[in-house]
Amino acid sequence: MAAALLVWRTNRWTTGLALGVGLFIGTGAILTPNTGDHLSSGDTALIASTSAELVALATLVLAGATATLARKGTRR
Repeated sequence: MAAALLVWRTNRWTTGLALGVGLFIGTGAILTPNTGDHLSSGDTALIASTSAELVALATLVLAGATATLARKGTRR
């Protein structure tokens, strides 16, 4: 949903909203006890999928922060 909003109308508040969504989901993914269990399970597929999820969430947060800071001061 946040990605669709960014495609539809890119401005400062939409990039901030997308960053907030990424931080919310990322915090939940990191704080849940299942994440640590998945990474220490020994199952290669489970470790790979959990690692890919964490990398994707980190990329989402970094891209959102970059886009929000790039829009700082613009009123469009």
